Amino acid sequence: MDFDDLIKNRKSSKKPAFRKVYKDIPTADRKKEGLPMEEGIESLSKERLDNYAKNIQKIAFDSFGVDLLKTKRSKNLDDSLCLIVSGGESREKEYFKLILENKYLFPKIKFEFVTGTDVIHRMIRTSKDYIKKIKNYQGYILSNDVFAILTDVDSFTKDIIEAIPICKKQKIDLIISNPCFEIWLYYHYFKEEPIDFCPSCEEKTSHEFKTYLHTKVKGGVKPEKDIFMMNKAIENSLNNYKESRDSFPKPYATQMHLLMKRIEPYIKDGLEKIKDMYYKNARDKSKKV
Repeated sequence: MDFDDLIKNRKSSKKPAFRKVYKDIPTADRKKEGLPMEEGIESLSKERLDNYAKNIQKIAFDSFGVDLLKTKRSKNLDDSLCLIVSGGESREKEYFKLILENKYLFPKIKFEFVTGTDVIHRMIRTSKDYIKKIKNYQGYILSNDVFAILTDVDSFTKDIIEAIPICKKQKIDLIISNPCFEIWLYYHYFKEEPIDFCPSCEEKTSHEFKTYLHTKVKGGVKPEKDIFMMNKAIENSLNNYKESRDSFPKPYATQMHLLMKRIEPYIKDGLEKIKDMYYKNARDKSKKV
């Protein structure tokens, strides 16, 4: 039963599926959109119920990245979903900025950014909660759904090693960059690993690599633009990828190429639509300076 079937008449508001989604909408979101509390929906007129129902569908999609009232998804790319949970909030957000700012072009991808303490375990909980919601409303996960966690090594080595088997069991892709996300940006520009980089000590590797990359690339890296070169980065990253026995990437290796290959079908068309406009705006800005 799809969304339209649920709202054909006022009695549809009593159906369990409708109530289940409505109940999970945060109270703050209901108030923001002018939605009534659950006990008030039966008294609404057909017209008002239809208007509220459209808002419910919008909020449900924005909150969970899926039309939760659609109880059946076909096993093709159009109906598959992608959740990316990132432990970084700076470079990662910059890299995916054009996707985040043009959500209408990328309706199948949802991002969550987790910061603070106990980041690795909180990212796992966020992913598991999202998967649970989809299973609760639809009863199954599609084989081509993508659930991924992005993390730097930094000081999280112990937590990451503990997380690897957990993520495998939950079918969550744990995408690790060693030492940091910037190594992925590096491979947008260079074919070989950074043999000329020499950190002063192991503890400062991540911090010093970020500085090194900014000086290594003329004019500095521009993450939001770099995403247009992701195919080049995929090839370079793959060619330089090495890992230990526990699926842990060795220094100056990242697993980002695995993620980007998986999500390319979700973002390829949208990025093509944005690309020309992005470069035109960049040229216009440079002319004004």
